Amino acid sequence: MSHSVDTQLDVLFSGNAYAAAVAHGFIRQGDALRWAEVFTATQRDALRYLDSHPIPGIDCRVSSYQDLTDGPKWRHEDGKYIIGWLERGFFEPQTSASSEQEFRTKWAAFLVQLLGLAA
Repeated sequence: MSHSVDTQLDVLFSGNAYAAAVAHGFIRQGDALRWAEVFTATQRDALRYLDSHPIPGIDCRVSSYQDLTDGPKWRHEDGKYIIGWLERGFFEPQTSASSEQEFRTKWAAFLVQLLGLAA
């Protein structure tokens, strides 16, 4: 079954990709979610999508990202936005931004990179 790129990205950014993939008919309950077989969207598609949709962790599901004990995380410290990875309570900065617009761009790119989509 073929799904539009925007529908694929709705599923990927839903917060629970497995449940959303089942609900949208990408897979059946109990099937493995093999990303490369199910999703054809690219990183470029995902960045374009986030230009016109809420960015997870900034515009929606903020607490989901801020409450993580492991995973992508951002902090606002001393007027800078610091983007990185939190693992076992240790935050490893990956990049930073000095403006909100730069932060939005870098955070979106960071999330997209984590999806493992083709370039």
